[in-house]
Amino acid sequence: MQRIEKIDAKQKKMEAQQASAPVPAKGVSSGNKNISLEVSGQVNRAALMVDDGDRTKFFHVDNDNSSTRIRFVGKGRLNEDFSVGALVEV
Repeated sequence: MQRIEKIDAKQKKMEAQQASAPVPAKGVSSGNKNISLEVSGQVNRAALMVDDGDRTKFFHVDNDNSSTRIRFVGKGRLNEDFSVGALVEV
């Protein structure tokens, strides 16, 4: 029973710390609830070392199957009948 009470106390302490943690600020905001912009992406880099027995070379490479990218998704609602959207990924 003491072990369970100890675990419960740790859980409550952790929940209290999470509740008091500051909320991160938004990176992008339009000030208009009908307009939104999401920014996302991925970094997929690797270190490659090649040794032919004579020389050793070191390269930073990008994954050809799923490369590094950044994505912008914009949405806007002009009225009840019309909305627009955009996707830009580089």
